Amino acid sequence: MKRTKSNPLVIQLNNFNQHFERLLALGIVASSPAYPQLVMANVDKVKELLEKFQIGIININDRKTFDTLFEFWAHLLYICKYGHMSSSMVSIFNILYQCISLTSFSDMANQLLKKETTQNLLNIYQSYVVSCRETYLLISQLLEKTIKSIVGQEALDKLTLQSSDDIYFQLSTKIKLRMPEGIDIVISKIIGALSVVDKEILNIINTITQSEINRSTTIAHYNCHFLLDFIPTTSVLRQGELQSMIPIILIYPNPFMFIVWFIPQWIKSLKMIGVVKEKVIRSSEFFMYKKWFFETLGKMMRKVQRIKENTAFSTCFKSIIKENDITDVNELLFIIKTNTNIYDTKQMTRMGKMIESVLRYYIKINNGLISLFDDTFNVHDFIQIIDMSILADHLESLLKLLGLIYDILPYFIKTSRDVLLLDYLINKRFSYFFFHWSDLIRTAFFHIILYRSLFIKSTHLLSSKLTPYEIDQYNKRKTELYDPKEQDMNVYISLKERIDMLTSIINSLPYEKHLNELKMIKAMNEFTQERKEYLNWLNKKNNNNFDVPKIISTIDISSE
Repeated sequence: MKRTKSNPLVIQLNNFNQHFERLLALGIVASSPAYPQLVMANVDKVKELLEKFQIGIININDRKTFDTLFEFWAHLLYICKYGHMSSSMVSIFNILYQCISLTSFSDMANQLLKKETTQNLLNIYQSYVVSCRETYLLISQLLEKTIKSIVGQEALDKLTLQSSDDIYFQLSTKIKLRMPEGIDIVISKIIGALSVVDKEILNIINTITQSEINRSTTIAHYNCHFLLDFIPTTSVLRQGELQSMIPIILIYPNPFMFIVWFIPQWIKSLKMIGVVKEKVIRSSEFFMYKKWFFETLGKMMRKVQRIKENTAFSTCFKSIIKENDITDVNELLFIIKTNTNIYDTKQMTRMGKMIESVLRYYIKINNGLISLFDDTFNVHDFIQIIDMSILADHLESLLKLLGLIYDILPYFIKTSRDVLLLDYLINKRFSYFFFHWSDLIRTAFFHIILYRSLFIKSTHLLSSKLTPYEIDQYNKRKTELYDPKEQDMNVYISLKERIDMLTSIINSLPYEKHLNELKMIKAMNEFTQERKEYLNWLNKKNNNNFDVPKIISTIDISSE
């Protein structure tokens, strides 16, 4: 007799289901005070298995697996209803996120849109929508129950979306101490995924920004789940029965930080079902988030100091940056610059990290296009940010910015390159960096002027004997009004004049030298040694001009 091979996913789900069903057979009333503890004790027994559990793709015609999955999903929601917040609950939430974002349901939605449907498929999808709404409801209830026990019913009842940030900060500080590690990350993932499936949940989130949606450009036009309006969902919870966002928001410092965490996860979930990021960014929902985000960002940057929230800012920044569009990059640079206090070392450190994160990400999504930072880039804001680090004498951020310049200078062309390299680094700040008190800053600057100041090898520039690779580098950047070779020659001449002048000054120093004069000599000796290494590098160099020596651009200084 031929044996049918069992689906490993079904076996695992059945094992979990049998374990959870034992709870129901214990005969203890759910209203008993000991019941949540009993629920969680049983969950803790399988916590390690839950942490490792992954739900794979399910064939949309495999009804048996879906039935087993929904039974498992119902057990997870049962735990949310009667359990309490713990590290085990974070594991449960992670699996709920896997259930919601399972691409099999997106495939099902696409099938239904094509009207290639059966009653069986329709029933499965309706069960999915019901499970999604119940997930939102029960997670919200669980958080509300936990928060009430921490801050009290009265404080929670008084809180609205319009309450002051200070009240939110005060309450969320107490709440964070009692919440398990990673709860904010997984909640933002779940809400992001739910908002892709259910418009009403997204509408509740949209009320935070106090903006009206222009239905003609909504993300619903691109979302397979949102387009299934014709499916009867009479058994689904009504909009009025959806819980308030406040219990969910309270695990973040305030509604604004919730949006900061939500945006990247929402975009990620949309991309998982095939919505192109550019379409997301053109949608009215995203536009109102971004508008509100930019308006509120400055105030929040001055208040939020924790590294975790700062990382969330950077992640959100990257999620709103578009390919081949530097507008948002310029706006973010301006916001970071104008809302950083140079007398606050934590904010200065954050500034350096955020600038690096934004610019490196912009290069990455544009696949390293060599003419990214042209005249459309606001190089003056970038220079003012460097000046802030100089004024504050903040080593960590200044080193981070110089390391960034060392890596991204080849992407600068036209006026932006002249302003940053020729006008600023060579003509204005040459002596400052060349004789800086930190050897790390000096070394970084030496590497910039030796390895990055020209598009090609200096020896080839003077002899005009260019390799095919170097000719290609110039041709890629050259336009009718812009000649990169001429720009290289101007930079080379200016650098040579500066170095020759310093050499002449040092050679004319008296035999007995003061401390500052000795420091000048030391810096020049260091530069001479770096130049020798540069010349050796030139001789060994292959045609890839991006293959330059690494430099130290970060130091281990805690910002907490």
